[in-house]
Amino acid sequence: MTAVTHERVCAAWLRVLLALGAIGLAGCAAHRQEPRAWPAGPMESAAPGPWSSTDTATVGSDREGPDRRSARRALNVEAWDPVLAAALRRVDEALTPVHHRQVARRYRALGIDDAAFDHLSSALELNARDASAWDARARIWRDWGYAALGLGDAYRAVYYSASSPIVHNTLGTFLHAVGWEREARQAFSRALRLDPRASYAMSNLCYLEALARTDAAFPMCRAAVGLDSQSGTAWNNLALAYASHGLWDAAERQFRMSSNPAGIHYNMGVIYLAGGRYQKALESFEAAQAQRPGRAMDRQRVEEARALTRAPDRRASGHDDDRDR
Repeated sequence: MTAVTHERVCAAWLRVLLALGAIGLAGCAAHRQEPRAWPAGPMESAAPGPWSSTDTATVGSDREGPDRRSARRALNVEAWDPVLAAALRRVDEALTPVHHRQVARRYRALGIDDAAFDHLSSALELNARDASAWDARARIWRDWGYAALGLGDAYRAVYYSASSPIVHNTLGTFLHAVGWEREARQAFSRALRLDPRASYAMSNLCYLEALARTDAAFPMCRAAVGLDSQSGTAWNNLALAYASHGLWDAAERQFRMSSNPAGIHYNMGVIYLAGGRYQKALESFEAAQAQRPGRAMDRQRVEEARALTRAPDRRASGHDDDRDR
């Protein structure tokens, strides 16, 4: 591979996996001491359990921030959601941080994040030392795409609950999002020291090593899978580790552990795109689209890959996307 081609492929790898947020970092639930995935962005997973990935909020996504229309939805949702209605009644009966956090948790589950944010802020007005509320509010900032604004909340959660692996892990996702990779590794490592079974923290370390394309990614990613074999994010990150080293067949085998057939094609398209194999990416996205016609995300990825196969700089470089490296 020529120096020019290598530089271009590396740039493509970072552009796709970071700007598109190909695989999100594993996060933790706001309302329970149990890990779940930070939604994993265009990577897909069909594996059961709390790590199943989605096509929403991802690392480096281009979300425009809080959708204030959800505030209007919040005015009506309690009429048809009995869980939320009950939680709101408890707030009316007693204004406590716990009750506000319970309402926020339900709003988050319903996708009404700005209402959740408001209740978490109310909880913090009542108790500024509420680490759970700081942690939950931080992750709303992160999911809105404003990691820099939520970093202070994440640090406060660590300050008030320094022995919690979950808040250290959350802080690590923020440090990664703002580009502080060394500090992010330290935060994830701290979470693992506090809880050696914290598969979500191990998966995050694996993800960072896979992005850096180091050999250290393999033992970390295998360890994350070993800690929780039901984690779709862990399997996806192991696939990413293989793909980052050009081991495409091995990557596909890992995706088979977490994705449905269409999802496998889609995920392979993402990593082919990241590796500069644009024709292979186009074929994979087209295969995914054929299995589920009408899906907007598949159509968008097909268009992106097709445009890249026609790009003048690609033709001038003489790079053959279909050649193994």
